[in-house]
Amino acid sequence: PLQRIGWRYARGEAAARRGDARAVEQEAAEIARLREALSQGPMREFAQAFSEVFQKVLEGRAAMIRHDWPAAIAAYGRAAELQGQGPEGGDPPLVWFPTRRSLAAALLASGDPAGARDKIVELLKDWPSDPYSYFVLAEAHEALGDHAAAARARADGRVEWIGGAMSLGLA
Repeated sequence: PLQRIGWRYARGEAAARRGDARAVEQEAAEIARLREALSQGPMREFAQAFSEVFQKVLEGRAAMIRHDWPAAIAAYGRAAELQGQGPEGGDPPLVWFPTRRSLAAALLASGDPAGARDKIVELLKDWPSDPYSYFVLAEAHEALGDHAAAARARADGRVEWIGGAMSLGLA
């Protein structure tokens, strides 16, 4: 079941990139169903938290596509809560990215740039050097009218970015 959950999560992320909220929701629902089949044992707690984070991230992605900001904030908030119960970059980590950055993106999309900025500033203390977090921070600063801070955040993000052109969006 855990491998199938990972597969369903990957399918959901691909559907999110296509903007297909219905497909993302279906994958999140499949993860919820598969979570029930996780075996008992010492790794059950980790497996449950791991898979719920995947489920909630997909629910948040679907909500972002649908512009349902309260649902996105709730889903990403739960994912961040689960991820924050242990060391976020622990071994093994629940997920390989800080879910608080998705929560911050949802806050920003909902019209709360100060909340988004504060969430990213908090996140960067625990998980420095995340280029997407710097992107969200720059967007929050722009929305707040602090263009100099936005330029600094973009510059910091470019230092950490590996690859080609940076083409990021909030969803």
